[in-house]
Amino acid sequence: MYVAYFVAVTTSLICSYFVMLYGLKYGYNESVAWFISFCTSFFQSALVTEPIKVLAVAFLLTMIFRQSMMYDSGKQHQTTDEQEELHMQDDYMESSAHYIAPMSHRFLKNIRTRIIMDQRSWEILVEILLYFTFVAIVFLVVLGHSDVKESYSVTKSIENTYIRTFENNRTAYFYEVTDSHTMWGYLNDTFLGNVNLGSSPLSNTVSFLVGRSRLRQIRIRKEPCISFLDWKSRLNSAEECFPPYSYGAEESRSYTENWETETTDKEITKWTYQSGSSLDTLPIMGRLDTYPGGGYILQLPRNPFKARDLIEKVKHTKWIDQQTRVVFVEFTLFNPNVQLFTVVVLMFEYSNTGFVFPYHLIYTANFYHYQNEFETFVAVVEILFVIYLFIFTYAEVKKFLKMRCLDYFNEPWTFVELTILCLTYSIIALFVNRLLVCNNLMETFSDSFEKFANFHTAAFYDSLLRYVMATLILLVILKFFKLLRFNVRLSMLAQTLHSARGSLIAYSFVLFGFAMAFAIFAVLVFGTTLEGYRNFPRTVITMFLFIMGKPDYYGLYEGNAFFGPLFFFLFILTFQFLLLQYFITLLMDSFHTIRIQIASVKPEVHVVQYVLRKLRLITMLDSQKRHEKT
Repeated sequence: MYVAYFVAVTTSLICSYFVMLYGLKYGYNESVAWFISFCTSFFQSALVTEPIKVLAVAFLLTMIFRQSMMYDSGKQHQTTDEQEELHMQDDYMESSAHYIAPMSHRFLKNIRTRIIMDQRSWEILVEILLYFTFVAIVFLVVLGHSDVKESYSVTKSIENTYIRTFENNRTAYFYEVTDSHTMWGYLNDTFLGNVNLGSSPLSNTVSFLVGRSRLRQIRIRKEPCISFLDWKSRLNSAEECFPPYSYGAEESRSYTENWETETTDKEITKWTYQSGSSLDTLPIMGRLDTYPGGGYILQLPRNPFKARDLIEKVKHTKWIDQQTRVVFVEFTLFNPNVQLFTVVVLMFEYSNTGFVFPYHLIYTANFYHYQNEFETFVAVVEILFVIYLFIFTYAEVKKFLKMRCLDYFNEPWTFVELTILCLTYSIIALFVNRLLVCNNLMETFSDSFEKFANFHTAAFYDSLLRYVMATLILLVILKFFKLLRFNVRLSMLAQTLHSARGSLIAYSFVLFGFAMAFAIFAVLVFGTTLEGYRNFPRTVITMFLFIMGKPDYYGLYEGNAFFGPLFFFLFILTFQFLLLQYFITLLMDSFHTIRIQIASVKPEVHVVQYVLRKLRLITMLDSQKRHEKT
């Protein structure tokens, strides 16, 4: 019954969706005319044509197949079927006189077990069918609006244009920039030499520049210098220092040319600070820090000669000085052959020591929606995705109401199911948000092509949606092991982890303590000389690579000839020999316990074999059934 309701509702929704699409395509007047014609034909068929057809067919069948009754002396002749029925009644009256013994308790238990297994096998088949259907729907929804292969090709093409460029019989690398002089050289030669500021495609590519490109600078405020040798006498000194970037030290005031005096003039120039909300730009993570979306903006003209002249003029001003902490080169490209947008951010991060750290972000995505027949099919699949979400939500709520709260949350798969539901609702919200942002962006950009096209927000929501979808696919695929829970051997891993949960929690505290101790030691000893230990998160990643079998003995030896080898051998001894072996021992002990429990408990039935046997019986492939038929 539920399957019939599901098919009926799904068919109605799909038909309604296509009717809506055709209505939008043909316009209001033709849609109204079509609706009047549909109502007229429907009521004519239901009230006139079909009743006449039913009466005519019934009359013809009655006239063709009617039979006359033969009477003799006022008594009706008994047919052969009636005589057989009388003989069956006589046989039943004779057999009822004999005593029938009741069925045994063992036979009734077997019947009851068979009925229960019928119900369980049907539930398993329905669950497997819904699972694989949902997996197919999720894959179509995730991959329907993105082509990973084409996106990778476009991204590599852009990287070969701006990051690894072949110039003057040599390969020029973006990461060769080390100071302001080499940065200006990169902008003049590589950037302006490759980016198209006119109407033809980029050199060596088929991508077009969307709108303008821009430079965005973030600065810090000046702070008085403090000498620790004589801090009392120099606390109010006129000397000024330039600290590294931090959120509290960011400069957010507007100035006149060359940062001479502060101004409140509302005219927007490259010396005017603009907030992230006014620029509609989100914060971005760089190599050294995370930077806000605001800053001082310099938009480059689309004309290549004017752009070069502007770059030369800015180069000879003080627009970039000791207070500069990062310069962003932001632009967006569009490849019409594959309908893909590429958001490019080139970062030049300035340290307070004067060194420049280049870093780049390239993100390729399709910001158009429902442009071809396949994407229209994906739209129908998205409707099924929402329907399945409601079905699973109803089933989970029903399960929660049927069970006690403690029993419900004691099941390990409960958290996986709830996580999948939360991710699914998040995907719907993010997809709607991305759709609105992209449509608003396309409408805004179509009004004026001679301005910077800010696709950063759309790229952020698209990347966030992609990360959530990837996590959903991961959990949905892992949920396949839930379908194998009725198999004792396949569920042994989950039972082992569940049995060892107490020991594993205690082990995690020990592991955390040793990891913190070694990480803090490594940061303090090697943080000033080795890149892999320059901060605490990077040190934890380096230590994880150590455990996975990727050590760096010679790097530690170069960092400190005494403590480097000592740290290396102590770390290997503690983690790979002691803690790792202890972890394996805990799992082996729990596995041995679960194995004994499984051996002592006889399984009621083998569900897999029973389901396969039922399928063979249904398809008339069971050997016993064929033998009986012969």
